[in-house]
Amino acid sequence: EEVSRGEFVYSVTEWQTWKEGVPSAYEDVWIPSWKRVTLDVAPPPLGRLVIEGVLIINSTDVAKRLSATYIEIKGGSLIIATVDAQGQVVGPFEGDAKITLLGTNPALQAIHGESPRENPEYSRGGGRATFGSGTLFVGGTLTAIGAPVGQSWVELRASVVAGGTVLVLEGAVEWAVGGQIVITPTDYDMHEGEVRTIAARSAVAGGGTQITLTKALAKDHFAGE
Repeated sequence: EEVSRGEFVYSVTEWQTWKEGVPSAYEDVWIPSWKRVTLDVAPPPLGRLVIEGVLIINSTDVAKRLSATYIEIKGGSLIIATVDAQGQVVGPFEGDAKITLLGTNPALQAIHGESPRENPEYSRGGGRATFGSGTLFVGGTLTAIGAPVGQSWVELRASVVAGGTVLVLEGAVEWAVGGQIVITPTDYDMHEGEVRTIAARSAVAGGGTQITLTKALAKDHFAGE
């Protein structure tokens, strides 16, 4: 069955889970409001994914990866957690889940060019907000529950310059070695935020924490002293 949704046509099956019919690469997928879909197989990269029903990425399933050019939660729910057979969240996600938003869609590049800004854009709401490729638009509910980390953020005790691999933090944290952290920008450029992996962690005097990174920072980050 095919259902027209404005300028797009989505393939709709009567099966509740994708394992009965995996979408093709870069195919547009619509999850209607009456469907609960479990990501229990690894689908190919999708085109536009519209969620009006429920899409579950369950830590008990093998598939923990999802990639799409554009994801729109349109009144529905995207759940990333440990979920029971009834679709209820019963705990945090165990392991690693990954959602990749693709900047370009190879199926569209031949028509619209290489730049994601040249790909089709989608408008939503009375103010006609516009979203393009590489976007996760939340017009419903996004539930992503990871393992508890205690203190989720803390300030730098001392500034660190580009090339540095050691952070001294104001508070005590229990972040795991091998975990990833975000060092937010302290300049006016929002793109100066950096993701790094923790190589080592130790306590320092005054209730602080020293974090050693596996890779040097590319930007200066100021503590505000």
